[in-house]
Amino acid sequence: MKMEINQKIKARPPWQAIASLVLGIISILAMVSILSIHASPTRWLFIGWLFAIVGFIFGIMGLKYARNQLAIAGIVLSVIGFVANVYLYYILWRIGQQ
Repeated sequence: MKMEINQKIKARPPWQAIASLVLGIISILAMVSILSIHASPTRWLFIGWLFAIVGFIFGIMGLKYARNQLAIAGIVLSVIGFVANVYLYYILWRIGQQ
């Protein structure tokens, strides 16, 4: 009986890992959108930060429930998106200081 429950848990689709991957991609696209269109940079950077943080959390949850490569890719993309957004915010802040 216990083995059947474990198999059902592992058979669930890894929605946390997929969500992490999608949110990591969106966080990077939010940063790229600042560079390509002249939108409000602060708003897009905060959106990028939000998606990166939520994507990182979902990636950790995806690793916890089902170790797969989608969760790892989501975590990596979320971290890259967060760091890139913070770096771009710093650059824009330095430009505004001059």
